[in-house]
Amino acid sequence: MGDKIYTFGVSGDLYDSNLLMYDRNTRSEWLQITGQALEGPLRGTKLHAYPVAYDTWDHWKANHPNGEVLSIHNGFEQRFGNYEISPYAGYDYVPDLFFVVNHDNKLLPRKTRVVGVEIHGVDKAYIEDSLWKRGLVEDRIGDETIVIIADRESSRIGAFASPGHAFGLKGSQVYDESGRRWVWTGYELSLGQEHLRSLDLISTYWFAWAAIHPRTELFGASP
Repeated sequence: MGDKIYTFGVSGDLYDSNLLMYDRNTRSEWLQITGQALEGPLRGTKLHAYPVAYDTWDHWKANHPNGEVLSIHNGFEQRFGNYEISPYAGYDYVPDLFFVVNHDNKLLPRKTRVVGVEIHGVDKAYIEDSLWKRGLVEDRIGDETIVIIADRESSRIGAFASPGHAFGLKGSQVYDESGRRWVWTGYELSLGQEHLRSLDLISTYWFAWAAIHPRTELFGASP
């Protein structure tokens, strides 16, 4: 934020069953799913989000040969445990929550994996399995037309503001209405000098997204 560097840790607290971080500079508490400070001197401040590329290691390595890798073997295993073993084994497969939420939306089973997108205060969720099956979804969120592309082969999902192109997916290749192939690398689609950066998207459980976004729309749901 600004020119100041903030460092973060896990507070151990939850908000609507969502993790709360804290910054060591002001001790403000931040909601992980939105990046917004809920308590402390920086309350109301929102962190700048970076798009996340969902990718396979082979594809990432081929396209980013100098890319760095965050190692889980960092010397803190004795203090924090084995990062390769989930402390919540089996949590994905049972409907129950460990902690209550204030808004328990029943449109989907709680543990359904969704991809959430927010544009200008309008929230919308997409069932992740459906995205993998469809490959490409064109939609509107508020006044914005977007396209979501999901490529199972390389484990990537991207959401892009549509600049008037009609995209299609053939295998793992993205084409526009003129048959031109766009390069999809990391979180960006590009063709020559034209570059589309992925919108911020969150991959999470339905209960987590809906609890924090109680007015969320759901793609495919009846109005």
